[in-house]
Amino acid sequence: MTSTVPSSPSLGKPSTNIDDLGRQIQLVPRPLFAQWGVRRVGPAETGGVPGPSTLQLVAVLRYSDSDLRELQSRARKLSGSSPVREDFFLPWMPDSVRQSFESRPGQVGLWLKGELHDAAPFVGALFDGGNGTFFVTSDGYVVVVMSR
Repeated sequence: MTSTVPSSPSLGKPSTNIDDLGRQIQLVPRPLFAQWGVRRVGPAETGGVPGPSTLQLVAVLRYSDSDLRELQSRARKLSGSSPVREDFFLPWMPDSVRQSFESRPGQVGLWLKGELHDAAPFVGALFDGGNGTFFVTSDGYVVVVMSR
């Protein structure tokens, strides 16, 4: 059985509806603010081997300080990160998302300056079998990227 995302916002036109986001991923604790979208990423978009498409969810969340600490305490820190391309940054993202990355001499892409966490605290609903990561910007936004 294939799950679909019939009314999900695109990354170009994100939603701020926290209840709808909660139908896509688990939101415990519940954020104070969310801006998010979903896109279908397939071989044509990534230049990869032909195969099925993947759904990718990108969300920028804001939590109270205590909820953010609780969320981070449940998440596993990852030991490394992969570079992102310039198209990772979406027009609706806060400036602090872009400022969370840096270029490295002799390396391609932009690299996260801070800690990367496994997105296990968000796994649920439509993205129950997916994988992903999140990081926290210097001004406290939580950026979640999940795929399935």
